[in-house]
Amino acid sequence: MTHRRPHCILLALAALSLIAIAIGSLLPVLPDPLQRATLAIGNQHLIAYLVAAYLLGLGLEAGLRGTVVVIAALACYGGAIELLQALVPGRAGAMEDFWMNTAGATLGGAAAWFTLLGRRVWLRAGP
Repeated sequence: MTHRRPHCILLALAALSLIAIAIGSLLPVLPDPLQRATLAIGNQHLIAYLVAAYLLGLGLEAGLRGTVVVIAALACYGGAIELLQALVPGRAGAMEDFWMNTAGATLGGAAAWFTLLGRRVWLRAGP
């Protein structure tokens, strides 16, 4: 039987990142002095989805097909959040945000896939 604890931890962290994305995206806009962020908004989207995709890809040990599914699922998740923002006071969904979400998911999924590929090659090569 394989030891699954690291995968469970990665998946739990991925779930927490997805919850943080939803909370950050669906809360009403704060008054202007509190709203200023250190990163440009597009960068925040890219980084958040990159981290979520990387953690999901590693946690699921996604192969190429699994990586494509992770990317597609996160793109749909990002699209749904952009649509839901229309219901939140002071928020509005934006296509630019959707594309940054998708770009982040793609980069994170690719990074996870290459990490797993490198690990497989390294394990096959042996010491």
